[in-house]
Amino acid sequence: RPRADQACRRSAAFTRTLFGGNVAAIVSQAGDLGETEMQIVAREVAASVTGFLVPAGEADFGVRFFTPMQEIDMCGHGLIALCRRLVDMGKVELQAAATVEKTIWTKAGVVPVIISPEGDFPLVMMGQAPPVFRSGDLDRDALYQALGLRAEQVAPDLPLEFASAALEHLFVAVRDRAALAGLQPDCSLLTQTSNDIGVVSIAVLTLDTTDPAATVRCRDFCPAAGIPEAAGSGTTNSALLCYLVRNGALSWPQ
Repeated sequence: RPRADQACRRSAAFTRTLFGGNVAAIVSQAGDLGETEMQIVAREVAASVTGFLVPAGEADFGVRFFTPMQEIDMCGHGLIALCRRLVDMGKVELQAAATVEKTIWTKAGVVPVIISPEGDFPLVMMGQAPPVFRSGDLDRDALYQALGLRAEQVAPDLPLEFASAALEHLFVAVRDRAALAGLQPDCSLLTQTSNDIGVVSIAVLTLDTTDPAATVRCRDFCPAAGIPEAAGSGTTNSALLCYLVRNGALSWPQ
């Protein structure tokens, strides 16, 4: 088996800044590691997610994702980190002003990616299936207590709604950024609530932003998967965009 320092690298997605973005670990020489060993490695590495390069089947590459607590079917920032690692390893070769199209097998399905050079960093664009929205039984008082949220802080014009994409999400819109910043979730209660309603993440959002380049501010809580709060999420943000369009907060260009 490869030594850990030869096989495992950390990478931060969604950033060009050192110590910014969302950190993932990539094990590029998983060898014959089994599921139990992968989970042990992920727990030891203690990144929000660790991706293991595995045989791809019908795709160009394959990956399995583990949080410190469990395996998850898909991870957006982990997949982007994997693509960067593949470029660094020379398994994906980039040329100036050219794009490369690849497919990556995950337990959520085969994900198409487009990788192109952008300065010193590869730009990775990944495709995702449209989410399926649903309603469900929800104890709002228990949810608000777990989040440290008051009922009057919830936005009246956007619904609490479940979305099933690569992962299961619940979206909760609040009135303003003060309500979002002031959340003090109880991790134990939020884990129980997440398990009770069958979601991996509870994303709390507001359209009240100070950055003119930002449409929405969001905090993504995933304690049921061993991630108290994600710094950034590709799967959540993809479903979030569809949630905003679906509920009239954004218009889709014709």
